[in-house]
Amino acid sequence: MQPHRPRDAARSRERRASLQALCKELDVVYTTRARNEHAKAGNLNAALQHLEGELVLVLDADHVPSRDFLARTVGYMVENPRLFLVQTPHFFTNRDPIERNLELPETSPSENEMFYAQIHRGLDRFGGAFFCGSAALLRRQALDEVGGIAGETITEDAETALDIHSRGWESLYLDHAMVAGLQPETFASFIQQRGRWATGMIQMLMLKNPIFRSGLSLKQRLCYLNSMSFWLFPAIRMVFLLMPLLYLFFGLEIYVVTTQEVLAYIVPYLLIGFMVQNALFGSFRWPQISEVYEIAQTPYLLKAVVHTVLRPRDASFKVTAKDETLDHSFLSPVYAPLAVLAALLLAGLVAGAFRWAAFPGDRAVVEIVGAWNLYNFLLVAYALRAVFERPDRLERPRCGISSAALLRWCGVALSDDEQVPEVSAEIVAITPRRVSLHLGNDTRSRYGRVFREGASTGLQVELAPILPRNPELEAPLPLKVRTVRSDVDGTLIELDVAPAQMIAASRLTAHLVYGDSLRWHFFRKVYPQGSTLIAGLAYVAGKSLVSVPKSAIGFVTEPARRRREATEEAMHSEPAFVAPVLDRPDPRPARAPLEAAAAVGAADYLVIEE
Repeated sequence: MQPHRPRDAARSRERRASLQALCKELDVVYTTRARNEHAKAGNLNAALQHLEGELVLVLDADHVPSRDFLARTVGYMVENPRLFLVQTPHFFTNRDPIERNLELPETSPSENEMFYAQIHRGLDRFGGAFFCGSAALLRRQALDEVGGIAGETITEDAETALDIHSRGWESLYLDHAMVAGLQPETFASFIQQRGRWATGMIQMLMLKNPIFRSGLSLKQRLCYLNSMSFWLFPAIRMVFLLMPLLYLFFGLEIYVVTTQEVLAYIVPYLLIGFMVQNALFGSFRWPQISEVYEIAQTPYLLKAVVHTVLRPRDASFKVTAKDETLDHSFLSPVYAPLAVLAALLLAGLVAGAFRWAAFPGDRAVVEIVGAWNLYNFLLVAYALRAVFERPDRLERPRCGISSAALLRWCGVALSDDEQVPEVSAEIVAITPRRVSLHLGNDTRSRYGRVFREGASTGLQVELAPILPRNPELEAPLPLKVRTVRSDVDGTLIELDVAPAQMIAASRLTAHLVYGDSLRWHFFRKVYPQGSTLIAGLAYVAGKSLVSVPKSAIGFVTEPARRRREATEEAMHSEPAFVAPVLDRPDPRPARAPLEAAAAVGAADYLVIEE
């Protein structure tokens, strides 16, 4: 039972009141339920009772669609009356915590692209593309035929698709991202999300095994079985990690092999496997990165998998937090399982060194098993960096824009007879509450007295976007200067949007940030770079070696960091690192997607989860 926190309750009431007011202003239906039965599935089914449309677009609360979503998807439904689903990829404007904390280059393909760019295309070819919970268009008739969104498991999306597929309906996967969403911000939230996925898929495997489900084709059975059984990887991965320790600690030889046999059979097998993986998936996953991702999740998901196998009906739905922000580095509170695993493997290396010195006759075996354990330790050491949270500032923001505009200064004069004229500017970031502009060096040289740090703060200005194809959005937008920063490339001006202008700013945000899905295509298909096998292996090996001292230093300095944080919290009523994302200066998407979604005309209904 959760303890009662009056301050949190008051904030929740305040957020609900403001959201209800916003819904009323945007003409969006707001609904809620007295009891939160069946979590997300229950919310969707409750909403369906009030809707009469033939097609249903499902979006997560943090997903904002592009303006062309319906134009690119509805035609498939019209063309094929037996099509119940058009699923599109989930694109994220921020990086996931593992990708960020491991300091992977921005050109490294995102972890979810392996699924959306490769695996789901294969599922679609076999007729097994399934509903992924968001960014999907569904046919109401098919939903009604199975009684709505399924709720027996906590992965209601895949479960619903399984039920509908078994009735002969067809699905389609369209590999073109048309939603922008948010990854979990912290490692703890990431693990909670993946734990829910693992639990739900194992529930389906136990309760609705596709092998025995009538109505599915053989290919569809294999598709669903593959998607469900994948989440057994924590058990397999843990065996792989701990097996060498049985010999290093206890002298147990699981199988006997010589050095010559290792070189002749095992090493070539591993290298060929790496070569095949890189040949097939090198453009979507760097070599060994999948290993690190799975290892980072293994000690956490293993408990969920085992518990679900033993008690498949005991799982409960937990919403993944998407409102967290990181302004400083810290050690994740869930670091212990992964740290213990790393410590065990390190102890195995010490035990191996002792066994090599104490038992000269066993040195050949010790060398083979020790090498295996060393390989495991290096991967775990790199994965351990995932628990050291660090802020992220993308060099190339995935929601970054470049749009021409005119900036007009209100009541500012260079002299008694010379007013500051309107100047050309470039909108480089925008949210419903903040706009970032870039001014060239020529403007700064001409009007340097105005465009200098501190001189313009608080001044009133007007921003007139230049949008020839959308003249209705070119109306001047009143703003107030927040900060002015100059560098060798020009001047960056951050402007605050007044509450009265928030709707107009939301419409402009929707058009500039979410108006063209081809921008997201660039970050999925063009910007990421593949890696060769040797380069990928060398990259992970180098990062693993560097991770050992960095993690050691991190654990040693963590107590001092916590003491400093406790001192800061004692001096302030609110934690210093928590700030509304809409007030952050870095160009990130608004975490109020309702405003943008309503502005692009893609959402006319809202369900609030209690």
